[in-house]
Formats: sequence, C-alpha cells, structure tokens
Amino acid sequence: MILPKSAAERLGVQVGETVLARLTTVTGQQNVGEFRVAAVVDELLTAGFSGAYASLQYVNELIGLAPDEYQLFNLVLADVQQIDAAADQLAAALEAAGAPVERPFRQLAGREELEDESLQLIGQVFGRAAVRLAEEPWEGTKFSVTTLNEMMEPVVSAMTVLDAIARGIFVVLLLITAVGIMNTFRMVMLERVREIGTMRAFGMQKSTVRSIFLWEAALISLAGGAAGLLAAGVVALVVSRFSFAGVPGFEFFLDGGHVTFAATAADVAVNLAIVLVISLASAFLPANAAANLEPVEALGAHY
Repeated sequence: MILPKSAAERLGVQVGETVLARLTTVTGQQNVGEFRVAAVVDELLTAGFSGAYASLQYVNELIGLAPDEYQLFNLVLADVQQIDAAADQLAAALEAAGAPVERPFRQLAGREELEDESLQLIGQVFGRAAVRLAEEPWEGTKFSVTTLNEMMEPVVSAMTVLDAIARGIFVVLLLITAVGIMNTFRMVMLERVREIGTMRAFGMQKSTVRSIFLWEAALISLAGGAAGLLAAGVVALVVSRFSFAGVPGFEFFLDGGHVTFAATAADVAVNLAIVLVISLASAFLPANAAANLEPVEALGAHY
C-alpha cells in the first residue's frame, strides 16, 4: 500500500510496517485486509480527497469482486470543458449496448440522517444521490455516470451563498467606513478653520481649498488600500504554508492539501477604485463646507 504522509502520521506507521484496513464487501459484509506500507508520499488527492493505492487484485478479493472488475472507474480529461459532453457520450454508448444507466447525482430531499456508516461515507464522497443507488436493490450490473461538475454543484452553491454574504458584509463595512471618513474630515476641518481662513484671506480660491481636502482623502484611501493589500498578501502567504489535507470539509477548496488565493489585477483595481470613490464621496461634504468658510469668520472662530 502507498499511503499519503498525513495518513501515515495519523496511523503512526513507516515504510515496511503493516496496517489493517476494514472494508465492506459488495454484499455488505465487513472484511479486514492486511497491507504492507510500500511507500509514503506527500499527498494522493483525487477530487480533493486524500487516498491510498493498493493492489487491485488483493482489494477485489477482499470485497468480493473478480480480479479485473471495478466498482468505480475515473476518466480524466485533458480539457475540463469537455466533461459534460464526454459523460453524455459515455452514457449514450452504455445505453446503446443495452446496459442500464442512471445519471442520478442529485441531492436527495427529506433525508437528513444516514444511519449506516458505509452510507455515510458514500454520501460524503459521492453525494446523497449515490446513497439512494447504494440502498436500492438490483440484480446484475448497473452503471451510474456522474461528473465532477455534478459533484461540485453543492460546493458551487455554498460558494455562491458565501460570496453573497461576503458582499453584504463588504457593503456594511463600506457604509461604516464612509461615516467614519465623513466625521474624521469634519473634525479636520474644524481643527484647520484658522488655517483655511488665512489661506482664503491671501486669495486662495474655494475650489483650491476643496481640492486640498479631496486630494488628502484620495491619498489616504490609496495608502490604506495598499497597506491592506500588503497585509492580505502576508496573511495569504502564511496560511498557504499550512496543510489542511486532513480537515473534513476542506477537500474541494485545497490544491495539494493547501489553501490557495487568487487575486487578479482587475479585482485589485476594482476594489481600490471602490475605496477611492467612497472616500472622495465621504470627504466631499466636509471639503465643501471648508471651501465655503468666510475668511473673516474663519479667522475669528474658536473650537
């Protein structure tokens, strides 16, 4: 058996030692096999799940299959855009050969609990629709064709919900930030009333005073955005150094057992632009109030 490093560490085994593995036969019986650890590798990930390799003939003997039979056969395509088309072609070919074929990968409704341990594993790896197939009795051979896209549907749905929640939180934070910027620049204006009055007395135009405040808001927002990007990059770099291969529920979000972060230049530019616009809009009222101060009143103001 070839084990991933994370599994070998949890089991406390090294190359050359033996491990016992419990398996379920095709008839639902429990069986135990003895395997010698031939090698330990970093990770063996299939669709985000960590696995191990063993002799097909020996495993089939343990679960009650012929040496050349399979319960699951994976087809890996060079072009992921062809997954659905290839699955349709495969299902059509099997049906043309007279084989019973199902495309059942749909989430079951009304089933909240899976009582049997083997059914729990099937549901975790292949979805709840596969549980229905496992529970339905049949004779002979039945084929079920599923694709990675179908397996990823629950993950995509979860990501859509999380993305919507994140956008909502982002909007709330923007509103809070806008109020904070407005109050901050109002205080800045009050602290600089005499300076503004002096500049206006020497002939500075209202538009120039307004521009000074707006430029200050723009530079501060861009500097804050750059600092935030730098901090996010450091956090992403640190988190990506840790392996989460053994954490349940993380399988589909990992690349080689690690969390990866992708940020395009367009995303960065859009976010910086949003921050800049919010900052300028929030600072406009205080800047306009500063520009409209009368020089005489400003010079004699006390706050």
